[in-house]
Amino acid sequence: MTAAKNTAQVFWGLAQPARTDWLTPVHLSNGQFLLAGWLGATSFVAFVLFGYDKWQAGRKGGRVAESTLWLAGALGGWPGGLLGIVIFRHKSAKTSFQFKFAAALVVWVALLWVAWHLGVFR
Repeated sequence: MTAAKNTAQVFWGLAQPARTDWLTPVHLSNGQFLLAGWLGATSFVAFVLFGYDKWQAGRKGGRVAESTLWLAGALGGWPGGLLGIVIFRHKSAKTSFQFKFAAALVVWVALLWVAWHLGVFR
């Protein structure tokens, strides 16, 4: 019975020491750090813009221009914008806007590709 218990412990990873390699910090180059910061900041701004526009739409107040929303996506805020579309269910039924927002994502990916090949992120 002891051998079976030890086999079960090894199988389930109970006899092994806990892994802590996931706690080690990630080392980013300056370019990678700036990209992550830019992506986070613009995503936050885009998310807030989508939420504010949805709130204003419900109140019949002043709206955020669609060009501002997709420009925020093109400048790197597409993750936050996409999250805003899903969470606030805002602009999710408007096909023309979705096409423009997808084009903004393509612009961002193209800019990222150019920067990568220029060696910005190494």
